[in-house]
Amino acid sequence: MTTSTLRISLLKELIALEEERAKVNDKIVALQDKLQSNTDVTPRAARSNGKGGRAPALRKKGERKGSLRDQILAATHAAGEKGITIQELATLLEKKSANIHSWFSANARKLKELKKIGEARYAHTDALGSKTKTPAAPRKARGKKAGAKAAPLADRPAKRGELKSAILAELRKAGEAGVTIKELSGRTGSRYKNLYIWFVTTGKRIEGLEKVGPARYRLNEAA
Repeated sequence: MTTSTLRISLLKELIALEEERAKVNDKIVALQDKLQSNTDVTPRAARSNGKGGRAPALRKKGERKGSLRDQILAATHAAGEKGITIQELATLLEKKSANIHSWFSANARKLKELKKIGEARYAHTDALGSKTKTPAAPRKARGKKAGAKAAPLADRPAKRGELKSAILAELRKAGEAGVTIKELSGRTGSRYKNLYIWFVTTGKRIEGLEKVGPARYRLNEAA
């Protein structure tokens, strides 16, 4: 076997091992998401499960875990206009920084939702607002019924600051008892993962916001 053939063989083996490691990392993230969701199961559901009943469904039937692309877009959107670094993304998503670097090298330029704003730092164009987009002329709504409700945040892109305002409003209502991410998801219509990412990124910069239990937060504002 020539030196060139040996190098090619070793390279193929390394690529196969790297792909296998990426699959294992994805499985670990899926298990951690499931464990996180289990902490929000109500006592009544837990008791019924102990009596031989079925465990409560944590996801809708047929619903699949989001792809790496969806997770990255959700994280950059939640980080706001300051954006988030590749290293921070790797820590947040519990993946190897090399894998995140590779993903950005292959995909970042193809996605209009992502904009590089610094050294290995990216932001979501929706979070940057008018800095990267030219506002389109308003259109007249066709067939819109009077009094129609706005779509929940989960079904449409959140406007700048909209998610933050909705979360803080619910935290103020909850008082000292606080509120869980799962309860916030139901009240605001936002996806659980988007809210979770918001709390571990933007939420850390909110004065008075503190964690008081598993996925439970409260807001202590100065009088």
